[in-house]
Amino acid sequence: MAVVTSYDNAKADAHNEVYTLIKKELHPHDYYQLIDSNIKVKSDAFKHPEEFNVQMPFYVIKPLYTGLIYLFHKAGFSLIKSTVMPSVIAFFCIGLLLLYWLERHVGFGYALLLSVLILLLPPMLQVVKLSTPDCLSAFFVMLAVFLLVEKKSIMLSLLTLVLAIFTRLDNVVFCIMFLPAMGIFNYLPKKVSIPKHAVFILVLLASYFTVSLMSRSYGWSMFYYPSFSKHLNAENNIHKAFALSSYLTLAEKQIMVHMQATYLPVFIFLAAFSAIKRRVGNWLSIDVYQFLPLFCLIVIAARFVLQPAISDRFYIPYYLLILVCLVKSYAPLIGERKLEVA
Repeated sequence: MAVVTSYDNAKADAHNEVYTLIKKELHPHDYYQLIDSNIKVKSDAFKHPEEFNVQMPFYVIKPLYTGLIYLFHKAGFSLIKSTVMPSVIAFFCIGLLLLYWLERHVGFGYALLLSVLILLLPPMLQVVKLSTPDCLSAFFVMLAVFLLVEKKSIMLSLLTLVLAIFTRLDNVVFCIMFLPAMGIFNYLPKKVSIPKHAVFILVLLASYFTVSLMSRSYGWSMFYYPSFSKHLNAENNIHKAFALSSYLTLAEKQIMVHMQATYLPVFIFLAAFSAIKRRVGNWLSIDVYQFLPLFCLIVIAARFVLQPAISDRFYIPYYLLILVCLVKSYAPLIGERKLEVA
C-alpha cells in the first residue's frame, strides 16, 4: 500500500497515510494484529517510520504486482482490497490454464475435476488470500512452461518469463535455468544456437537488473537474507557480513523448523513418483514431463541455497507443475479405464 501511495506522491508520508487508512477500514481486531506489541517487527514498523520504510524495497522490486494494485485502486477498489485483487484474478487464471492444459491429456471431464481439486489444495487456498505477488507469479511461471511445452512458442515463453521476473524478482533463478535446460534435453521446438541462448539469458538478466535498480535509493544490505533475518528477530545470530557458520545455522534452522510446517516433503515425493513412472536408459532422452518435476526440485534447491527460507507460497508454481506432470504421466491409465468401460 505504501509503494502504491508513493506512485502519485513520492514525498507523501506513506507510513502515516497507510496506518490511518487501515485503522479506518479494517476491523479493530485485524488492525491490532498489524500493530501487535508482542511481535517486535510489527510494533517497530508501527511506532518507527524508519523501520517501516526498511521493508519498502521488498515491494518496490515487484513492479508488475504493485502496478496492478495501482490500477485496481484507480478503478474504484479500496487500496486494501486492491492488494488482494491480483491474487484473486491470478487464482482464476491458474484454474483456467489448468483446465485447458489437462484437457489436452485426459479429456474435459477429468480435467475439470482435477483442476478444481488442485485449486482447493491448502497451499492454493492460502496464497489466494495474501497481499503478496505469489499467486500472480505462479501464473506467469506456469504459463511460460505451457507456452513452450504445449504451444512450442519460444518467444512467447521468453516474454512471459520476463513478466514473471517483474512480478517476483527471485523468479530469475527459474527463468535463467529454464530455457537452457530445455535446450540441453532437446525439448525446444527447434534447434537454438548457443549465441541465441546467450541472448535469452541476457534479456532475462537485463530484466532482473532493471527491476533491481528500482530499489537503489534504499541500499542493498537488506537483500542479503541473513541481514533481513536479523532485522526481523534481533535474537537471530546473524552477522552483517557473510559468514559461512551463520549461513549454515540459518539454513539448518529453516530445514529443521519450517520444513515440517510446509507441504514441500509431499511434493518432493510426488515429483519423484512422477519422474520414475517409466524406466529410462539414458537420462538425456527422458520425456519432458518426467524432466520438469526433477527440474522443479533443482530450482527449489537452488533458490534455498541463495535464500535459505522455506515457505509454501514461494513454491506454488513448482507444486502446480509437479501436479500437472503427475497427471500427464498417469494419463494413459485414465485412457485405459475409458476403454474398459466402453
